[in-house]
Amino acid sequence: MARNGIQFGTWNVKSLYKTGAAISVVKEIQRYELDLVALQEIRWDDAGSIDVENCTILYGACVRGHLLGTGFCVSKTFATNVSEFVSVNPRISVLTLEVKHIKTTSVNCHAPTEESECEVKDEFYAQLEAVMDAIPNGHLRILLGDMNAKCKGRTGPKLKRVERYHVEKLKDEATKTRYQLQLSNRFEALSEVDANQDLELMWGNIQSSVRDTAKETLMGNPVGKKIWFGKECADALERRKEARNKWLKGTNLAQAKAQFEEVRKTTQAILRRAKRKYIRNIITEAETDFRGQKTREMFLRVKYLCKGHQAKQKFVKDSRDKILTNDRDIAERWKEYFRQLLNCDEPELQFDFQ
Repeated sequence: MARNGIQFGTWNVKSLYKTGAAISVVKEIQRYELDLVALQEIRWDDAGSIDVENCTILYGACVRGHLLGTGFCVSKTFATNVSEFVSVNPRISVLTLEVKHIKTTSVNCHAPTEESECEVKDEFYAQLEAVMDAIPNGHLRILLGDMNAKCKGRTGPKLKRVERYHVEKLKDEATKTRYQLQLSNRFEALSEVDANQDLELMWGNIQSSVRDTAKETLMGNPVGKKIWFGKECADALERRKEARNKWLKGTNLAQAKAQFEEVRKTTQAILRRAKRKYIRNIITEAETDFRGQKTREMFLRVKYLCKGHQAKQKFVKDSRDKILTNDRDIAERWKEYFRQLLNCDEPELQFDFQ
C-alpha cells in the first residue's frame, strides 16, 4: 500500500481473554505497520478502550461466557482522529475517523457460520444492512470483518507522527545533567552564528536544538514504568508462532501438532511465571516501603495488588452509554457530569450544627 495512506486490516484473534494475548496481537500489528485493524472475538467484558504498547484498542461488549466481541486497534498516530466508536452488538461495531476533513467510517462485523440457524443469520445481515445504510453520504465506507475473506483499504494522507518525551526522566540527576550539558553545547554552537540572520531561521535553530536534545535523552519508556512482559515472554511467543506455522505447513501433521502443543504449554508457563515474578517484586517493594516508613508508596502498591487488573478508559461514555472519543465531546460530558453533581437540589432535611 502507499506510504502516505491509512493501512487497514482485519483479524479474528480468537481471544484476547488470556495472559499476554493483547500485547502479542499489538506487536504483530505493529510489525505489519497497520494503522487500523478490525478485531473479532476479543471476548472482553463491557465496552471501553485501553492503550496497549503504541496502539489503542476500542472494544465492545461480548456475549456472556466471554464469547464474540468486536472492536478496533488504532495506532497512536490516528487515535486522536477517532471521532466516534459505537458497539452495535457483539458481532458489529463501527468506528469513524476524521483525517484532513475526510470522514471514514469502518464497519467491523463477525458473520455467523453457515451452520447457524436461519433466524440468527437473517437478523445479523438485517442489522448489518441497517448499519451501512445509516452511514452519512459524505463518509467513506469500509466494511471489514471475519467473512471468510480479508479486506484492506486506504484513504487520505497519513498525519505526521507525534513525538512524546518523558519529562519525568529529568528527575534523575544523571539524565538531568546530560540533558543540560547537551543543550548547553548546542546553544553555544548557535551563539557563534551571525546575529543578523533571519529571525525565523534563528527560532527554527533553537527549536531544533531543544527537540534533538530531547530525542537523545527523553525518549523511550518513562522512569519507573515496569512491564512484566519482557524479552523472555516475547521470545516464547515467537517460538510458539514458529511451531504453529510448522504444524500448518508441515507434512507430518501429528508430530508437528504434538510439538506445537508442547511449545504452547511451555509458553503459557513462561507467561504465568513472569507475571507472578512481577507481582512478587511489587510485594517486596511494598515491604521495603513499610520498613522505610514510605506510607504513601506502600499504600499505592497494596491498593494496586488488591484491586487487580483494571483496564484504563481512554475515552468516556455519555448518558446513553455511547463512547465519546472526540476531545470536545469528552470535555462537554465532564462539564455536564459536574453540573449534575454539584448543582443538586437543596436537601429537605438539614443538620443543625449548634
